[in-house]
Amino acid sequence: MRRYSCAWFVLPGLLFGQPFSLAELAPWGAPQGRRDDGKLLTKSAYACFHSQYLKVSRWVVYRAEGEDSSGKRYGGGFFADPELAPEERAELSDYKGIYARDLSGYDRGHQAPDATIRKFGPEAQRETYSLANVTPQHSQVNQGIWQDIEAAVRHWSSPASPVWVATGPVFLADQETTWVGQNPVAVPHAYYLVAARGAKPELLSFLVPNAEEAPWRTSLVPFLVSVDSVESLTGLDLLPDIPDDEARRLESRRSKTLWR
Repeated sequence: MRRYSCAWFVLPGLLFGQPFSLAELAPWGAPQGRRDDGKLLTKSAYACFHSQYLKVSRWVVYRAEGEDSSGKRYGGGFFADPELAPEERAELSDYKGIYARDLSGYDRGHQAPDATIRKFGPEAQRETYSLANVTPQHSQVNQGIWQDIEAAVRHWSSPASPVWVATGPVFLADQETTWVGQNPVAVPHAYYLVAARGAKPELLSFLVPNAEEAPWRTSLVPFLVSVDSVESLTGLDLLPDIPDDEARRLESRRSKTLWR
């Protein structure tokens, strides 16, 4: 995969109205593993590997470049992804009746977040409402700790210093999986988010249970884990193009502090 100097980092494709390439979304390689039941989708400002069995994406990669100050908002709703055949995807009806804003039940939780991707234009923002980018996420998580992690990523990033993210669901082998809808759609046991910045890179990795009793508006530090631990739970190689020696050093480490 191509390597970029720091000068390339400030010249993303969308600056010129063009979608990001996969290399711009995942400069250390798109996650690898579990390629047997899904499809790679590359959108304007994120890419995902969607599982036709789970009806959610096993991983999503995107780049953050700070806060959007345009004030523009997408006025539409969620939609079944047209790049997926009906038998491969979730439908709006699968989420009917489970959405709640009263901190009970599940939200349609974005993986590539609207608040981050809207910076790259209305079409990029609209694409975040594809159900390929959504999972059934407990309201307490979606509107609480997960929202705080996504906001922190935007705080740590800027057009001159982007942060690259790999995120997705965790399904635990020793726990029963809940399913919703007629298709049906799998409810994750937890979520991971791995953030990378700089040319070396620096890494931060989070693991958050998808639990109704998730802590509300608390410190992010207790959710820090090593990249290795996430890869062990998911079966994925999240940053496959980092050289092996460097990967062993970076990915085995659990940070004790957040970035500034």
